[in-house]
Amino acid sequence: MLTAPRAAAVLSSGSLKHFSEPADNSGAIEFGLGDRFAGPGPLTVGWLGARKRLVVPAGEWVVLSANDFTSIHTASLSASVLREYPVKMTTVVLGKFIDRRLSALLQMTVNRTALTNRSISWSSIEGCERSDSARLYEWKLASLSWERACIATHYVPAYVIDGDETKTSLGRLTAHATGAAIVSDLYFADQSNGYAHLRRVDWPSILPGNEFADANEWTARNVAASPSRAAYVKALVTWLNAYRRFSAEGFRNAIHEPDLVAGSPTLANSYALGVGEFDPASALGSAAQ
Repeated sequence: MLTAPRAAAVLSSGSLKHFSEPADNSGAIEFGLGDRFAGPGPLTVGWLGARKRLVVPAGEWVVLSANDFTSIHTASLSASVLREYPVKMTTVVLGKFIDRRLSALLQMTVNRTALTNRSISWSSIEGCERSDSARLYEWKLASLSWERACIATHYVPAYVIDGDETKTSLGRLTAHATGAAIVSDLYFADQSNGYAHLRRVDWPSILPGNEFADANEWTARNVAASPSRAAYVKALVTWLNAYRRFSAEGFRNAIHEPDLVAGSPTLANSYALGVGEFDPASALGSAAQ
């Protein structure tokens, strides 16, 4: 369910062992590992000329990792000649917690510098755009040569946390994430801004009721047959489509308000208040009425 709270203070994350230190593996951000942000609001990722804004949903989110890397793409110079184009990228990962358990993960991967060749392709978006009946939800922008966007949501019986730094941060926080998850991937690409991949991971098993931990019950058919699971997915999809609109503006660096400040509440009049947060407990309460 989409919620739009008023300005929120930084919340207590149960018995987590918090820390804050520089993000030594990334020069594309100005915040640190372990920093705690009270959303909703934006955070800047990338260098001048390719900056993008990560829209942090409502609630408290903790920075788990930030890593710069270089990917290699190929683009055709002619019908018979291919040339490699390195793309400087950055991935940032934030987590939201209930006590010591990771309840949601938000990951953003973007090009941190302007592209040297605008004709390169992004295979991840092409994979998202191909329809798949096993997905719980999918959407794509009508085909345009200069702008692409796509959403794909699917169920993973045993989601594995990726990235050594993310796993190390979870260990330092004395937090853990286990069980089946619902993974939602959002992609944006155009010739001016480059690329953004936003991934949100939710763990339904944090909710009461054994049905939310049963991997066999989250096929598209079984979700449609279960009022509680259908309400969960419907609320998530509603939130994703609202979040997509805010994230599209963040991708274009078109959000004109300051970044969130670690340890401080969001602005009372923040533009991002409308993004709210996915609230599965409220969705299930509505389904039960």
